[in-house]
Amino acid sequence: MKSDQMRLLLAGLAAGDCIGSLVEHRPWSIVAERYERHKGAGWPFRAVASGMWTEGEPTDDTDMAMAIIRAYWRATKWDPRVIAEKFAEWLQAGPKDIGATTSVAINRYISGASWFLAGRPHWERNPHNSANGSLMRNGVVPAFATDELDLITKTVEHAIITHFDPLSVLCCCIHSYLIWDLLHGRESVDWYEELRELWRTWEPSGLSPELQSWLTDVRTHPTAGDTLSMAWDYIEKNGALLTTMPEERDFQAGQGYSFLTLRVAMWAAEWAMKGEPYTGIIPEPLPKEPFQETGARTLGWVAMLGYDADTYGSCAGPLVAAVLGNLDGIELGNLQALKEYDRERP
Repeated sequence: MKSDQMRLLLAGLAAGDCIGSLVEHRPWSIVAERYERHKGAGWPFRAVASGMWTEGEPTDDTDMAMAIIRAYWRATKWDPRVIAEKFAEWLQAGPKDIGATTSVAINRYISGASWFLAGRPHWERNPHNSANGSLMRNGVVPAFATDELDLITKTVEHAIITHFDPLSVLCCCIHSYLIWDLLHGRESVDWYEELRELWRTWEPSGLSPELQSWLTDVRTHPTAGDTLSMAWDYIEKNGALLTTMPEERDFQAGQGYSFLTLRVAMWAAEWAMKGEPYTGIIPEPLPKEPFQETGARTLGWVAMLGYDADTYGSCAGPLVAAVLGNLDGIELGNLQALKEYDRERP
């Protein structure tokens, strides 16, 4: 594990998560009201208390990312079985918030299912429900990888513990790949073709029986067929939407979709890279001021989108951090997860 990279990515994830929690599940009209109420305290560029969340308190997004990190510390290596155990410990401790897909899978693991099969029954019943519960915690994974093939392996392993759906998994892989490239000083203009080629190399590269089992299952759904190929086709067909600001109706169609979450994250990261105020149309009733901020403060733009804002932020934060190499302009001092990381790190 690369400790400097890990802390940077965790900081981005936790900041986006905690800043977004103020307006989680809220439409744009409520976001505008909360901006007026809390801008004096620095929001949306710092976390503030929000309903059941105290200032800087992590939601399930950051909690699960920390569970991945703690699993590594416990095992002194990457082990998806230990990650599943840490997820179970977290669930049994009674978190304030947890996604439905995540809860079902972890409870199945607690009841005796293997780590790589706990999420399969939910996927079998809902083969096209690409929830974002694995993407929300994915941002720390690139810091564990030793090379690009290992990056894909680790990304898939942690994702399928709870989210068996291949579109959810592939969105995690895109996220990991982009972060990996940025951390290594590269900008992937042709990331789709590069990732497809990497995937073609990865599939026959001596995968574990567990990952081979997953690949077989997602290619042979009893009614939907080859859902993995469908997921790749969906990404290729809709790739032009990535890096574009969604309209409010996109969020109203559903809050837990992985592709929409990745879209928000890539949009924010692109503008962070540009270092310019937003020049697109800012729809009413969103206030214009936050979108004039630049650099890491594009995480505030993400929070202004409301709906699943904490998860959009937890996905965008590591990307923005990797783009810039810092989070200057975002208040990090009140983030509980960073304090825990610094205190517990071996």
